[in-house]
Amino acid sequence: YIGKFVGELSPSWQGGISFEPYGIEINKEFKKFIKNRDMYICQNPNCMNIKNLCIHHIDYDKQNNIPENAITLCRSCHSKTNYNRQYWTVYYNNILTVYL
Repeated sequence: YIGKFVGELSPSWQGGISFEPYGIEINKEFKKFIKNRDMYICQNPNCMNIKNLCIHHIDYDKQNNIPENAITLCRSCHSKTNYNRQYWTVYYNNILTVYL
């Protein structure tokens, strides 16, 4: 079953930007660096999960691959960032500002 709210019909549709390629800087070493910096813990203060970790681009720009634009989130918290992007951009920028 494919729901009726997929692709362009989805309320979280952002014009297809999720299909854009990542920059060449995104590799195992970069991801490991970010996770190590973040102590291998989801950086959402309400979570602190240590499993299913991924790297989130704070400004949603897959070509902006600098450490100040990356944060470790668990898969669950990362999926929440697809909604209300402006809020999450400010939220995670504020978290990184504390320790960068």
